[in-house]
Amino acid sequence: MNPSHFSQPLQTSSTLTKNIEQPQKTEHCFYYRVGDFAILLEKSLTTEVFLNLSVTAIPFSPNWCKGLTNLRSDLLPVVDLHQLLMKKSVNQHHFLYLKHPNFPAVILSCDGYPQPIELDPQNKSSKASLNTPQWLAQHQQSLGKGLFIANHGLLLKILQQQHQTMIN
Repeated sequence: MNPSHFSQPLQTSSTLTKNIEQPQKTEHCFYYRVGDFAILLEKSLTTEVFLNLSVTAIPFSPNWCKGLTNLRSDLLPVVDLHQLLMKKSVNQHHFLYLKHPNFPAVILSCDGYPQPIELDPQNKSSKASLNTPQWLAQHQQSLGKGLFIANHGLLLKILQQQHQTMIN
């Protein structure tokens, strides 16, 4: 065969290696929505989504407590995040079972299934505005979405303290 029939290599392996960008390492996370808030879930949480839960209202409960639900023979409080964040509630709620390692399980009302997102660990978070709750103190722009970096442990601690104050 005549070697002139074969095309010349376009690049040598050393120049090809230089031209290929190193893939960015991203972190696989999930977020959920409440109104126009996109809230990031911490990796340490255990979560599960429910569409239909029977919620029983409790008289004289705080406004954030939608009521109680029975889930697998456990009575769990249903936290109305729309009320906490002062957002208009949608007609169809999704319920997010949330188990933090340091607190009892709760159910959070949200506006849909948790969605996956790839986060760049190099992307720096900034302080959220003064109008956001303390447990949503960090904000990050990622892939065109404004995400609030939640501290669900702090949220649960604040709710426990409010409950204790009401009892005493």
